[in-house]
Parts: sequence; C-alpha cells; structure tokens
Amino acid sequence: MPSVLNDVLIGEEDWLFAYQGTNFMHNILQGQSALTAEQIETWKTILKQRQAFCSELGAEYHFIILPLKQCVYPEKLPDYPISENRPALQLQKHTFANYPLSFFQELKKQKDCYYQYDTHWNDFGSDQFYAHLLGQKLPASLETFQAVPLHDLWIKIHKEPCPQALCYHYPKNNIIYYNKIENVGGLIICENKPHAHYVGVIFGDSFSRFSINTISQYFSHLFFFQTTGFDTDILKQIQANVVINCHAENFIHSAEEIRFQSYFEALLYKFLISGKDTSLQQKDLLQYALFMPEEQIEILQEIILLFQKPQFTRDHIIAYLCSKHGMDKNRLTKLISHKKIA
Repeated sequence: MPSVLNDVLIGEEDWLFAYQGTNFMHNILQGQSALTAEQIETWKTILKQRQAFCSELGAEYHFIILPLKQCVYPEKLPDYPISENRPALQLQKHTFANYPLSFFQELKKQKDCYYQYDTHWNDFGSDQFYAHLLGQKLPASLETFQAVPLHDLWIKIHKEPCPQALCYHYPKNNIIYYNKIENVGGLIICENKPHAHYVGVIFGDSFSRFSINTISQYFSHLFFFQTTGFDTDILKQIQANVVINCHAENFIHSAEEIRFQSYFEALLYKFLISGKDTSLQQKDLLQYALFMPEEQIEILQEIILLFQKPQFTRDHIIAYLCSKHGMDKNRLTKLISHKKIA
C-alpha cells in the first residue's frame, strides 16, 4: 500500500492520486461499492429512458464514465491493487455506458492525458476523447505552454508553490457566459461561430468544467450544467443534437443515489449551503429563463430574498419550501447532507 498523506496517495515518481475524498474513491477502487443485480437493472431502465427521451427530441445520448487516474496509471501504484468489481465496469458490461479506460491507457503512450499532481485529465486527454466520441477530426492543433494547473492534490501536501506543468489549450476562448458558481450549480455557455450548426448539452462535473473551452471546439453551441442529474425541462428548451452525461467514476453509485435529479436541485443545493454568501444574485436568474420552468426560477428568487432577512436561517427556509411548495423535508435534508461535492 503506497503512503497516504492528507488524503493523497503518493505513487511512483511522485505521481499523486486522490485517496478517499467525499465520494469514497478508495472504497470504489477496492470493490466495496459494487452494484447489486437489482441496482444494475435500475440503471438499465434509467439509461434506456434517457436515451428514449433524447431520441424523441432528435438528439443522440451518451453516458460517459471517466476513469479515475489510478485506473489509467496503475503502474504508478504498483502496490495498490484495483478491483474489477466496481460500478463503472459493471455498467460498461450491462448497459451502453461508455467507460473509456482502454482509450486513455493507449493515449498515455503518446502523451500524458492526466496531470501528475492533479485529479483531472488535461486538455490533450479531453480533446482526443471528444474527437473520438463524436467522430470528428481535431479542429486544430492544441497550443502547448507551461503553466500551473489547479494541482488540487499537490496543494494538500506541500507548503511550497505548485510546480509548472505542460498544458494545452485552444487559444480562442468560446465561453460567452459563466454564472461564476464553482462546482455544483455551475453553468457555462460556449459559442463557436465558425462551426456548422451542432448543439451539445453536457451534464457533468469538474472534468468537463476545467476543459470546457477545449470541448466546445466540437460544437457550434455548448451548454454545460454541473450536476449529476438529467434535466428534461432544460432539454425541452434547448434543441440539442447531442446530450451527454459525463461523470468521473467516483460519482457513479447506485441509480437511487444520484446526487441531483435535475439542475434545479443542484442550484437549490448551492443556494441552501451558501445562504447569504451565495454568489448568484436575483438579477442573474434571468439567465436561466431559457432553461428552467418559471416556477423553479421563482422559488430561487424567493430563497435569495429570504436569506436577506436576518431572522431566516437555512432551517427556516427548508420549512418554508416544504409548507409553501410542498417539497419533501427528507429529500432536502439529504440534498444538503454533504458540504462539499465536485
């Protein structure tokens, strides 16, 4: 077993890996979170329903499970056995879920596709994967440069500054809107005018968010919502050609435990844990008018106004949501049970 420091696995040649985290990566990789036969059947049903819904809208649907770095670079962790009995491999076997482990294991022979000191893939990895997924040619050559990426693992165990790394990017920034919400509840809209009409929607996590400008090169318009859900209300508003759920495998548990059933729930979570410190103001909610039903926007407007009143705590607002809008208290309590989620 490699050494663990501040929840970071230290591998060969100082490669760093997330150990456990809020999503229990170690348990997943050790086969302790395997799905039951009944849970696999539930996933089958849900994914078929999503695929059918998208088909009715004239869109193709992809369910992507991105491999954890430990699985892509097992040679950096020679004394860390990884179980074959984990949800990503189970869903790959029994559903149309795409778990591109072999793709990245081959890709790393060309260049590193994940960062040495970070949990995430780099833009070379995301660029190559989306070209492969969508059957498109690479739009242009990625520019290389030296910079300091997030290095989320390095900063957990070192006091000195993060080292620079070889990075990749497309110089043209296609992001036209970002709601400034980090992690859950984030919304990014990209526009690529020279591209032929090809609209994408991604429900994803930090892997997509950090590489969204690179991914956007494959679409004329791309809408990224940071949520584990699949929001049918949003999809009815956006006439997408492609709909993608793209999540790291540590977010794939039983279908009954999908963290956020919709983007609205993701925003609701963000508002409830942020309280008066929320970065989203009432005027910004107009940006969601194209994507969310009016009643959902009104609920979020009410929460903003209630948090401005000193006598209203989060518990008061949860009680208000239950009495005024008929929401389930147990569901709301479960929704906010984790203080941090990527």
